[in-house]
Amino acid sequence: MINIKISFNGFIIKLSALLICSFLLITCSKEIEIIPEPETPIYPITINIEGEGQVDYESINGISSSNYELGTSIILTANPLENWEFIGWSGSIISSENPVEITISDSIEVKAKFMRYFDYKQPSYKFKNSDFWVDIESIPTSNGIDLFQTSYSAAYSYADFNGDGYEDILLAKNKYNIERHPLELFINNKNENFVLDQTLIQNNIGCETARKSIVGDYNGDGKPDVFFADHGAEGAVFEFAYPSILLSNSNGYNFEILDNLPKSFYHGAASGDIDNDGDLDIITSTGLVLINDGFANFSDMNQLWQTSEGGIYTIELIDINNDGFLDLIVGGHTMASYDLESEKIYFGNGINYSDSNSILLPKVLGYGVSTDFSFYDINNDGFDDIFVNRAGGSVTANNTYDTDFYVGWAVQLIINNQGTDFIDVTDSYFDVFQGAENSMVWIRVQDIDNNGSVDLFENDKYHFDTTQIFRWEWNGSSFIKM
Repeated sequence: MINIKISFNGFIIKLSALLICSFLLITCSKEIEIIPEPETPIYPITINIEGEGQVDYESINGISSSNYELGTSIILTANPLENWEFIGWSGSIISSENPVEITISDSIEVKAKFMRYFDYKQPSYKFKNSDFWVDIESIPTSNGIDLFQTSYSAAYSYADFNGDGYEDILLAKNKYNIERHPLELFINNKNENFVLDQTLIQNNIGCETARKSIVGDYNGDGKPDVFFADHGAEGAVFEFAYPSILLSNSNGYNFEILDNLPKSFYHGAASGDIDNDGDLDIITSTGLVLINDGFANFSDMNQLWQTSEGGIYTIELIDINNDGFLDLIVGGHTMASYDLESEKIYFGNGINYSDSNSILLPKVLGYGVSTDFSFYDINNDGFDDIFVNRAGGSVTANNTYDTDFYVGWAVQLIINNQGTDFIDVTDSYFDVFQGAENSMVWIRVQDIDNNGSVDLFENDKYHFDTTQIFRWEWNGSSFIKM
């Protein structure tokens, strides 16, 4: 008896042969049994994503799947979305190589980490915009916070406070009284799901009536900090308040009242590198100039801004003439004789700001209150143009504010002609640019719907939690109100 095994077309054939030999005659009796060949193990590969990006994976022979045979070589390629960076692999692979090649020997589970970094050393006006457009008051209400006699319309900050690449929302509420109200930090858990997290802020006693908050890296650690312009209780008596600051540290953030500075009606503020020494300085609508040593130690240098103007409540820093120095743009009230004559640009030189080196901007009669500026190069000439947010305001024969004070709204577009000439083109660039509804607080200019055309819109999507939406879309030649 002879046993024979033959491999044929993926099967094993077993032969048992009885050989009977008689002279030269051989008779064979064959019994054939087909036995399946043992299967090659198949293992799954699982890819997890942290941040914004995707991972492509395929075998060396070009086959893509989620399951691979033992010994298969796989190439993983991480592709970050715009403004994000690939950081590395973790799990079954520990590497920063991209692409990376692996060989299947068991089940594979890999995490690809993507991260987005923000440059918080830029002027504060750049951080007015964000990835999202939300109804501001819906954020605290969705977290169970009672809005009774509370306003969130003014002091908001968008920044990545927990370092995960997503912009969060910091709100400083106000009730127009002398009580302090803790800041409220809402962490963005992706897809605009904002969750209240008060664990990151120490000494969170908050502001009295914060009118504006500005974002910047004031202590030089790469993380966002926030300065609060606080004007205190506003009513029959103006109480005034100290400004305050939220500074990052190794444990999160610490809130600090800047009570070494004078109490005042801090309505507006802006930050940028005024003296071109590599750190962010701060300037307020009251004329306070705070020069930074790079570690959030500020020196009061009010002499750097010499002006005789009154009625300044709105303020921004931007290099409007592209000469490498930040210019100071101011607005506020432009009606009475004791107010600003009109909105104004103080040209920067790295040393100071003065009336002698300034220019007036076109004003709008009947809308003498300017509450905000935004900037965008709408005619693509390399110079940022100026968008002005306005509210109603005129003056009586007795030089007092008329009954239209803060009644109605208007937007204005001023074309920046090479940083030396500023031209009001509103009526030729907008289909609708004035109205009787309550005025907007903050405006933004960016492509918020990602359709390739820039939008002008109110930061608070539903305008004080109403159904009113202020938004215009650029069609290539004009802004059309949506």
